[in-house]
Formats: sequence, structure tokens, C-alpha cells
Amino acid sequence: NVLILLADDLGVGDLEAYSASALVPTPAISALSAAGVRFTDAHAHPICSPSRYSLLSGNYVFRGRRLSSSWGLSGGSQLLPGQRTIAESFRAAGYATLLLGKAGIGGEVAALPDELRRSTEDDRVDWLLRRGRRLADGPAQWGFDESLSMVSGIQSPPYAWFNGSVASLPRGSRCWGTATHATRTGDWVSGKFAGTGLRHRRYTPCGAGDGHDGAADWEGHMADAHVAQAALGFFDRRRRARGPQPPFFALVATAAVHAPFTPPDRFRDADI
Repeated sequence: NVLILLADDLGVGDLEAYSASALVPTPAISALSAAGVRFTDAHAHPICSPSRYSLLSGNYVFRGRRLSSSWGLSGGSQLLPGQRTIAESFRAAGYATLLLGKAGIGGEVAALPDELRRSTEDDRVDWLLRRGRRLADGPAQWGFDESLSMVSGIQSPPYAWFNGSVASLPRGSRCWGTATHATRTGDWVSGKFAGTGLRHRRYTPCGAGDGHDGAADWEGHMADAHVAQAALGFFDRRRRARGPQPPFFALVATAAVHAPFTPPDRFRDADI
């Protein structure tokens, strides 16, 4: 079995196992490092989407659809036709394949009307959530048998889970805007927290007539809790299954620690 845990925007200097100057104690990760193998000579494009594309495809980012990688739902994922993913290779070798969490290399809305292909991404997200509810270029097309994923993580719309290619919207969708939201389990923040200009981000709550940008029951601070529960559920189903099971390849991609990450209140001051 192969399990990859992929953190979002975590730097090598953020972990005590790699840096004595790390600002946040990470004893659990240090214990995992001490019990296994710690790699000290690794090379990657040091930001989100390019590194995900390289992990999935084995290519430098400039060998994909765009030189600096693909983001959101703007004309397809970073993967070009014919580029084989690591999931497809494992599946061809008889492995069950699973993606949980942030997909993060772009995608495309299924059956999008032609006039919306020339419109803004906000308009495409609104149509996806209200009408289409399906992806045409996502984990299901990248070699994953099962997936519970977010197109852009917690930092950009659509704020919704996708089971395979289908949006999970049991309570419909709504507009969240750029705002802070208080819940009984903690606070979370919605808005486009990507690229430059984060210091100048302005809160812009939704107004009448604004398009939908997420699921009505979305809670950004609970994203990683849902990912963890889905992973444990996958392992439990395999344990309970009758008869031999094929080996698995699982890519579990967290929302932490990309802005605007806020953990549930119950994890405040917890060891990492």
C-alpha cells in the first residue's frame, strides 16, 4: 500500500524535524520522522499547483497546459491529453486508487454553455453550483477510482465537495463572498486567498443578486476533519471487506496550512 499525505503551502522550515528554528512545535511529525526515513535532498516547485502537477505527472510544470500551472476552473486542468498520472500507473498495476482533499491543478465544468466559456470564472462557478454540478476534468479523469475532493481547496471557490465528478450539495448552494463566518465549532473565512495581494484583501460580504460560490452547508474550518474521516472510513471499509483486497494508492491532500486556514476550536493548542 502507498499513502501520500500532502500538506498545502507547508515549507521545509516549518517542521522541527527539518529546522531547529521552526516557530510551531510539531512533536507528532517529529516522532514520525524519527521512526522512518527523513529525506534531505528533494526538489520541487515550492508552491501549490505546480508541485501537485509534478507529483501527479512526473513532469516539470512547464510541460503542462500552462507555464506556471493551472488554477480553478479556467479551461481544463494542468494535465495535457496523453500525460499519464501516478494514479493511472498504480491502477494499471492492480491498485485501488483514492484522492481525498484538495485537487488543486485546475479543471473544467462539464456541459458548460459556450457563452460561459468566455465569461468570468465566477460565472462558471455559479453555473456549476446551480445547474451543472459536474466536472469534466477532475480526479475521475486522472486515474482515481474514488475521490472526495475540493477543486481549489479552502482558499477559492467553488467551496464544495465533489464525489468523483459530482458536486455534493445536499442543501443547495449560496454566496459566501469574502467574509468571516462564526459557527459552534469554530470560525472560518471565505474569499479568494491565492496569489499576490493578500495583505490588501478586503472583506466583501454577498449582496443581492451575487452569484453562488459554494455549498450552503460549507464550513472551511472543518475541511481537514472531513478529509481525515473519509480516509479512516476508506481504511475501515477495506478492513471489513470479505476476501482479499487489492493494494491501494491513496493521495490525501490537506487544506492546512494554506491561508485562510483556521482549525476547529477543539484543535486549538493541540500538538501537531
